[in-house]
Amino acid sequence: ELIRTLAEDVLAKEVLTLHCPLDYEKHAVKPKEGLGALDILALEIKQEVLERLDVQSLLTFRRVNQEAMDVVNGMVTWKKVLDNAPDTIRMAIGAKVAHRFTLCQLLDKICQKHCDTCGHLAPYINVYTVTRLCRDLALCPG
Repeated sequence: ELIRTLAEDVLAKEVLTLHCPLDYEKHAVKPKEGLGALDILALEIKQEVLERLDVQSLLTFRRVNQEAMDVVNGMVTWKKVLDNAPDTIRMAIGAKVAHRFTLCQLLDKICQKHCDTCGHLAPYINVYTVTRLCRDLALCPG
């Protein structure tokens, strides 16, 4: 398959998963804790608000308590990104650039299959600029 991730070509999945975890379910959760002022909002509104956060802030919010984790885990955008490209988020965490883009911006790039510069099939997402890149940048006319 022509479309591949950088993780498949360069990084061992086990190393990326170990050093950049996405699931922080090992924190102590008190069942009575809520989300403060967000509790008055409907679930759909909470999720709309969270979709506007950058990925790093969203990951931080997920760690607040079990309810926060459940709200994020229930987001369609979150599920789509995790189902299709979880290592992209891990790479952004590892490179300390997850604060530069939202989950929706990332999903748009995951769904896009062509280079932002030349339009050829592009197997990579640059997590620094959230752009699609060709395999051979030297041949890319852009």
